[in-house]
Amino acid sequence: MTAGDPIFRLVDEAQRVRVQIAKAKAETTLAVELARARWEQARQQRDRLVDLHGEANATPKEYSDAVSEEAITHLEFEQARFKHAQDILAYELEQARLDEFHARAPFDGYVSRQIKEVGETIYQREFVVTVVQLNPLLVVVDCPLELAPRVHPGDRLTVRPMDDHWSPRQGTVVLINAVADAASQTFKVKLTVDNEDGGWTSGMKVVVEFPQRPADDGSMARTRKTGVTVAEKSG
Repeated sequence: MTAGDPIFRLVDEAQRVRVQIAKAKAETTLAVELARARWEQARQQRDRLVDLHGEANATPKEYSDAVSEEAITHLEFEQARFKHAQDILAYELEQARLDEFHARAPFDGYVSRQIKEVGETIYQREFVVTVVQLNPLLVVVDCPLELAPRVHPGDRLTVRPMDDHWSPRQGTVVLINAVADAASQTFKVKLTVDNEDGGWTSGMKVVVEFPQRPADDGSMARTRKTGVTVAEKSG
């Protein structure tokens, strides 16, 4: 399953009808064109009154009525344009609501659990399926505070499975919790491990090797190993 693939669809017949009604209103411009024609007619009548009789020769009421009619029909035209713009937004809203009836995969992954069956009623905030992402895998480890000065975002650390059947891989530090746990005197570090080939399985136990300070005798730096379980990203 790749990102964007459909996972499930809710019953959406009624919403589809709402979308069609909203679409019809958004696509028609009859009300705008009718208001434009009335405005143009009123403007022509005012101009004809002035051309035939002159503004000075027309009665005050005739001229006032002509000017008022043009102003009113102009406002009606602008109102029709505003209403049409609102109809377009209403159509986009109904279409967005229809899209909410269709659940699509947020990332490349797998459906690991189907909670609801076809035909079952689903209430708000109920889970329907569980989708997991196995590339990259996530490793979250509780590290002793003594390691805090030597771990930084972007560091590449060795992640070694406890079962020798799998070869070790490099993990990248993506998050370091700045708040330590007072009881255990540890802080959490999150790493991602590339698993494009699908060679590692979510849930396998691993150890993460953290660098220690160099030995006093000038020998190579040691490593501190911390155990943890690999996890997948769920959605």
